[in-house]
Amino acid sequence: MDYLSQVKGNLQGERGKLVELSSQLRPLGYDTTIIGNQLELTKGAQIESVVNELVPLLEKKGWNTADQLKLEEYGPEETVRNVYDRGRIVREFPRGV
Repeated sequence: MDYLSQVKGNLQGERGKLVELSSQLRPLGYDTTIIGNQLELTKGAQIESVVNELVPLLEKKGWNTADQLKLEEYGPEETVRNVYDRGRIVREFPRGV
């Protein structure tokens, strides 16, 4: 399925835990890359769906998602950028709108 929005993000953590998590996220449709102690992830979806899917999984595994998880949603028109930061979704509207 093609999505109009794409969510990109990163998660800070211990490399061993990130490798394990990466293997769990791939079957859910995430593209993942580990660089140092950071997991970069991408999924074609809306940010709300990704937050609803990731946050319970990560918190169950001991991550503090408010401090360690950052997500950004990009739409095809680039007029609204949604950001998950510090535990909440923020809508960032471009100037002049």
